[in-house]
Amino acid sequence: MTSLICLNLSSNHLSENIPNNIKQLFKLESIDLSNNQLNGSISDSIGQLSKLESIDLSGNQLNGSIPDSIGQLSKLESIDLSGNQLSGSIPDSIGKLSKLESIDLCGNQLSGSIPDSIGQLSKLESIDLSFHQLNGSIPDSIGQLSKLESIDLSGNQLSGSIPDSIGQLSKLESIDLSGNQLSGSIPDSIGQLSKLESIDLFGNQLSGSIPDSIGQLSKLESIHLSFNQLNGSIPDSIGQLSQLESIYLYGNQLSGSIPDSIGQLSKLESTDLSGNQFSGSIPDSIGQLSKLEIIGLSSNQLSGSIPDSIRQLSKLEFIGLSGNQLSGSIPNSIGQLSKLGSIDLSGNQLSGSIPDSIGQLSQLESIYLSGNQLSGSIPDSIEQLSQLESIYLFSNQLSGSIPASIGQLYRLKSINLSGNQLNGSIPNSVWQLSKLVNISLSGNQLSGSFPASIVQLSNLEGIYLSGNQLSGSIPASIGQLPKLKIMDLSNNQFGIGFHA
Repeated sequence: MTSLICLNLSSNHLSENIPNNIKQLFKLESIDLSNNQLNGSISDSIGQLSKLESIDLSGNQLNGSIPDSIGQLSKLESIDLSGNQLSGSIPDSIGKLSKLESIDLCGNQLSGSIPDSIGQLSKLESIDLSFHQLNGSIPDSIGQLSKLESIDLSGNQLSGSIPDSIGQLSKLESIDLSGNQLSGSIPDSIGQLSKLESIDLFGNQLSGSIPDSIGQLSKLESIHLSFNQLNGSIPDSIGQLSQLESIYLYGNQLSGSIPDSIGQLSKLESTDLSGNQFSGSIPDSIGQLSKLEIIGLSSNQLSGSIPDSIRQLSKLEFIGLSGNQLSGSIPNSIGQLSKLGSIDLSGNQLSGSIPDSIGQLSQLESIYLSGNQLSGSIPDSIEQLSQLESIYLFSNQLSGSIPASIGQLYRLKSINLSGNQLNGSIPNSVWQLSKLVNISLSGNQLSGSFPASIVQLSNLEGIYLSGNQLSGSIPASIGQLPKLKIMDLSNNQFGIGFHA
């Protein structure tokens, strides 16, 4: 087999070690042993395969270090050792692979620093060193990789700042440095990456403001800067990112108002700015985001009313505005959001009634309006929400009776109407909700008896009816509920004993 040029034994059940005599295949240009069960170390003799252009040993159980002899493979264009158990450091000799275009070492147990010699790989287009235990700083020499299109160093323990030289990577399309310990500010030079489509710096310790130069990234489609320590405001230049489809900035210390220019992001599908210190009102221009599917603005300091322009977001599937200081009423136009699957407006200062138009949200699975100042009755139109699984209206000022039509919501698993001023009896139809797991009606003015038909709720785990005016006996059939863990019927007017 000494004339062998290409060897492909991928996706078999090969086990044991890679044989040492592989070095005898001196004409070999391509070797693919990926997705087997090979173990042991990579032999140092691999460096003798002088004609090798491509090597793929990914998806095995190889251990030990990457041999230093790998630097002798002067014709190597592609190397994939991902998904093994390789340890030790990345050999400095890797810088000798002058023809290397792609390197994937993802998902091993490599440690130590990224060698400075990596900057010598002048033809490198793609590098993936993600999910190791690499430490130290990102070498400044990385800026010499003029052909680099994709870099993934995520899930390591890299520290220090993002080198300013990164701005020299004029062909870079994707950068992922998430899940490290990088500090300092995002370099202003990032605005020079004119071909950048995706940037992920999630889960570091980056501080300072988002550079205004980010608005120069005209091809940017995705930006993820969440869970850092970024402060300052969102630059108004963000409105220039005409290709942007997703922006995630949650879990920072960003402040100021949400710029009106956000309405210019005509391709935006998903945005989450939760967990910051944004103030002011939600800009009316948000209604211009015709492709928006997800919006998260929870846990900020936003005030004012929910803009009526929200009705224009015909593709919206999730809206999260909880934990702000929003006031005024829930706009009746919310009923026009026909694709809405979940709405969370809890923990605000919203007042007025729940709009009857909410019944038009035929795709709605969960609704969270708790912790507001909502008044009036629960609208009968709720019966139209055939997909509803969770409804949380607790801690408001709702009055009137619980509509019997709630019993038509056969998918309902969790209902919490506690801490309101609801009166009348609990409709029998509630006890026919066979998928119900938790029901909380505590702290109302409900009266009437406890029906024996509760035995039908075989999935019920928690029932909370404390602080009402319920009377009569507790049905003995409640003991037949196989999954019941918590039952709180305190502070009512129940008589002594259980009735059959």
